[in-house]
Amino acid sequence: LYFLLIQLPINMLEPVILIVDDNLDNLKLLSDMLGKQGYKTRRAISGKLALQALNATNFDLVLLDITMPDMNGYELCQKIKETPKFADIPIIFISALNSVADKVKAFDTGGVDYVSKPFQIEEVTARVANQLRIVSLQRDLQQLNQQLDRKNQLLKLEHKSFQSSQARIINNSLKDPITNLNQKQHFMGQLRKTINQAHEASSFDYLLIVISYEQFKLSKSILSLEDYTQNLIEIGKRINKLTPENGINGKLEENEFAIVFQDVDQHQDIISITEQVNSALSGSFKTSKHELHFNPNYGIVSGAQHYQNPETLLHDARIALANSMVKGYGKYQLFNSAIKQKTLQQLELQSCFRATIRKKGLNFSYCPLADSAGEKIEIIRTKVAWKYSQDRTINLEELAQIAKTIGLMSEFNHSILSTAYRRLKDVQEALLWNTKSELKYATNFKLCLSLSTEQFLDLELPKQLAATIQENKGVEKEGFVIEFPAKILVVSLPQAIANIRAIQQLGIRLIPDRAGVNYLKILERNNIFVTPLTNSSSTKAKSEATSNQNLDNQDLGEQDLVSNS
Repeated sequence: LYFLLIQLPINMLEPVILIVDDNLDNLKLLSDMLGKQGYKTRRAISGKLALQALNATNFDLVLLDITMPDMNGYELCQKIKETPKFADIPIIFISALNSVADKVKAFDTGGVDYVSKPFQIEEVTARVANQLRIVSLQRDLQQLNQQLDRKNQLLKLEHKSFQSSQARIINNSLKDPITNLNQKQHFMGQLRKTINQAHEASSFDYLLIVISYEQFKLSKSILSLEDYTQNLIEIGKRINKLTPENGINGKLEENEFAIVFQDVDQHQDIISITEQVNSALSGSFKTSKHELHFNPNYGIVSGAQHYQNPETLLHDARIALANSMVKGYGKYQLFNSAIKQKTLQQLELQSCFRATIRKKGLNFSYCPLADSAGEKIEIIRTKVAWKYSQDRTINLEELAQIAKTIGLMSEFNHSILSTAYRRLKDVQEALLWNTKSELKYATNFKLCLSLSTEQFLDLELPKQLAATIQENKGVEKEGFVIEFPAKILVVSLPQAIANIRAIQQLGIRLIPDRAGVNYLKILERNNIFVTPLTNSSSTKAKSEATSNQNLDNQDLGEQDLVSNS
């Protein structure tokens, strides 16, 4: 019966969809796309116009952008849900915001689904059709209930049979059509019942495990739709098989799922259950053309009486999940208050880091090396850090990890490359136009920039470097040197070799750090040749004062040279 129901066309007379986005191109694209599917659409470019449209027309679904002026998507969703006559309209968020916090907030304010930009047309239409199908089935159920009420006196003998049929229809209509897991809305309702049960029985405890398949999400871009769906079906089968009779499960997002175990009160039980879950859900997933290995991450909350609603419980589980991802694939984390505080501190640090990148506020330190006579600066070694607070300075390796975590690696690399390259440009221009003998830079001056492992292994690094060179035409590339850490050859030798070759093709010299000198034979076996950077003497000048991006305002020809030769 469930299979037949999901195959039926949506029992609605030309569903009407409201699309809210301040971007006219997005509005037109979504409207045209849904129009071809037979839906009627109305457009609104602001929250205010959307509320006016809702008062004028009965809508079956709302597609809502988050980032809008005056009234953002979260605020509009909250207003819709607070209005009784609009409260039952399902809302799908479509946004370029991809952080866990943004998605959690979208669902907390009343959204039933979330689609990330840039979106796939097939995904949007499938999610729209799915939500409209649920609305249609819910309306059908209301009609069925009304019919049952009218015939109740005449059909008392068949009452139990009707109740059973009704329960099956309700249950199936709230299942995800691919995984056969509870959809989020239904799962949250069941989770609320579990919380209430825990309040009624002081000895009753439960375990919520939120599961994230990050590797599965990444596979979407390389698998066919058929293979991707086959893997999704397999994940659903494994979770359903793992869920006990008194437990509940659900599909929360594209790659996020949940299981609730009841009557769990011992720490040993938690570890045992988690290991059992990991054993069942990780491993090989075979399709017609591929065999992939997925290691999901787990965020765990041991339910207690102090939880009052499922939203808070799920939020804490996702905090634990985010912390497990920091440890790597296949890890789990049990939630506690210390983790919550740590997460808040991390979010605050990440927010400050974004602002620092935007304001170009990283700290650059320059260590000059003099020539054999100790009179001219021949090399400047450049390193990057960030003074986050009065008592904490974050080094380059940790900065790169933060940038990678929050998706700012491109902006991070561009900021560093452009600043260092502009520094080189200033020196070269000073050498070109200032012929005074007291100018402290040698004519063969080189600027050596140190990069971290994460930076150097970034797929976009060669393109970013090429763009930096293009932005600073006239600079002699021979004066720019990049120092790479030996760790890149251990972490990912193929990507390291690919980036080294691409950067060398740009005419940029590469050198290993001190530890990397011992790995040169590995590169030579791959026909890659790099040599350590040396100046005409081992004389090292005193380091210049750490700069905070203000060096391009200094007179390069008048700076003092201090040599300890």
